[in-house]
Amino acid sequence: MWSMFLIALSLIHQQTTLVIGDSEARYINRQVQNYSSIFEKIEVDAEGGTTIQRWGEQGKLKQVLTQHKRPDTIIIFLGTNNHWNKTLPNLVPIFDQIKDIKCIWVGPTAVNAKKWQLNQLLKQEIAKSHCQYIDTEELDIPLEDGWHPTNVGITKWLNYIWSVK
Repeated sequence: MWSMFLIALSLIHQQTTLVIGDSEARYINRQVQNYSSIFEKIEVDAEGGTTIQRWGEQGKLKQVLTQHKRPDTIIIFLGTNNHWNKTLPNLVPIFDQIKDIKCIWVGPTAVNAKKWQLNQLLKQEIAKSHCQYIDTEELDIPLEDGWHPTNVGITKWLNYIWSVK
């Protein structure tokens, strides 16, 4: 009986979720493994202080995708380090590389308790893509330093992301 269970379990495809981005992705890495299971493996590849341009035009995403098994879902935490931009960075290099992957883009935090124009620009542009957009400014995530989530904020964020996922 036990061997039949193990055989059945081995036939189940374990979903892979890849979380990428800036320090926001690094912060959620503290708790994200709580959301993994025998059905889902979660990998995180984050680089603090990075921008949308670094992941797109400068090739960081391409590098990361070659280092990880092709994910079933990609969760992108980018935009916080672009918060002050009045125009949207080029998202095409990112979209081109993930066009066949389920995608959730988690927008920037309300840096220093302010809502920024970039969030709305990202929201509008990502709505035209195959990605879902999570408006972090609207979620009212508690921040410990004006930029990064508290542990309570991480839990709130992850609960919401996994409910959308």
